[in-house]
Amino acid sequence: MRLQQILGVVLLVSGFSHLQAIPEKWPEHYHVGTIGSDLTIMCPLKAEKVKWMSPKRKAVSHQKTLHLTDLDYKKAGKYLCLVDDHNQSQRSSVYVLIQEPSHQPFKFEANSYSSPVLHCSIDEKFYFPVLVRAKAYRWKDSENSTWVQTLHKNAVKSTITFTIPISSAFCPHEEHANPFLVSVEMMTEEMEYRKLDKPISMADVVVPGAPENIIARGDWIHWTYPSSWPLPHSFYPLLFQVKASRRDTKKVTAILEATSYSKRDICTFQVRCRELYSLSSHWSPWSPTRNFCMGPTN
Repeated sequence: MRLQQILGVVLLVSGFSHLQAIPEKWPEHYHVGTIGSDLTIMCPLKAEKVKWMSPKRKAVSHQKTLHLTDLDYKKAGKYLCLVDDHNQSQRSSVYVLIQEPSHQPFKFEANSYSSPVLHCSIDEKFYFPVLVRAKAYRWKDSENSTWVQTLHKNAVKSTITFTIPISSAFCPHEEHANPFLVSVEMMTEEMEYRKLDKPISMADVVVPGAPENIIARGDWIHWTYPSSWPLPHSFYPLLFQVKASRRDTKKVTAILEATSYSKRDICTFQVRCRELYSLSSHWSPWSPTRNFCMGPTN
């Protein structure tokens, strides 16, 4: 079995012989092209006498502009532009990336309308490190937006997750006139480039936290709104769903607006919530199971 695994790794690595070291931060200079296209890149240096070094560190040109034809992954990567003068040592790097369709299942969530961050995830397993940068901004405030970036070195082991700062000031009447826009860019060791630009509605991405402080008092079970939900609660009221089992093992469910439920004959109890007035809103996770058949409940 180990021999098969070793052979599998060898075959996998040999299939990606064009892999290059991914930068720690998003490159200042980069150009994006598609397979089979032609691409012209300009040396960022001010000097007139320069030379270009390919990703394989071979001299390929002594002109300020470098013309690449019939682009493929073997021609993608980090190009160096150096001053062609023994008395100077200036250099600048330019990355050539291959554009691929962005078909990843991106997911965006916020735990309330006043959340200062947008939680993002990409449900895809990558075999090599991935550099991601992203930003979220109001359409009318695009000039003040800033990128946040992260390097995922162990992307193959888990879903890629990251957070994007967003304005916590929210007005529901602003959604249509001034929506949030999310931009995500990805770069892999294959020099593959993917980009997503997507408008989002907070109503579509808000997922409340689970109800909290579940406790039994007398004949009733009480709970509170999730602590992440903004005040006053009357502005964005929540709807609750109860899932419980009785002493006779019968299962019961209920939908209610109140934050209490009869404790009569209840053994196990869970509750979740969503926005009251939005039928398309997402349910929160279920609260941890409480067992009211065992020991004291207060």
